[in-house]
Amino acid sequence: MNNILFSTPYCISVATQLAAGLAYLESCHFVHRDIAARNCLVDEEGNVKIADFAMARSLYSDDYYMVKEISVLPIRWMAWESLFLGKFSTQSDVWSFGVTLWEVFSSCREKPYSSLTDEQVLENIQIFSTSSNFQHTLECPSLCPASVFCNLLMPCWQYNPQSRPSFEALHFHLQKLIHTQTT
Repeated sequence: MNNILFSTPYCISVATQLAAGLAYLESCHFVHRDIAARNCLVDEEGNVKIADFAMARSLYSDDYYMVKEISVLPIRWMAWESLFLGKFSTQSDVWSFGVTLWEVFSSCREKPYSSLTDEQVLENIQIFSTSSNFQHTLECPSLCPASVFCNLLMPCWQYNPQSRPSFEALHFHLQKLIHTQTT
């Protein structure tokens, strides 16, 4: 995504395409477990496909955190219940999707919680897991309209996984947003 000119309409298009793909995975009862901008393929026309580059981790080693020298986890994108309870679901994918949209609306130039160390990110998520309040939150990126941030991204980070929107609902909301932009 380095040579792409980011704009709000382009970011909304990317979000809509990702939501469509993830809604399909959701309909097949498939959990991705590593939704992030680094796992998105973009062609010359701006078409986006979600992929999984688990075998190419060395390219993005700074995005993963070593847990007890056993496994590496993309903690900055993970829902609290995945990180601390080991529960992965479509709802935890929705959380990661919200973080991925934050990346997209940030022109994919900044890592989530970039001012925090991995240990501080873990502490931040630990606090959220016990109190449902973050010490540090992701701020609304400059290319993201406040209404999109409040009505689309923030619901993805609801404490209760069942309170998070489905990918089908997110895709529908984004399609409506594109329709209002073109009329």
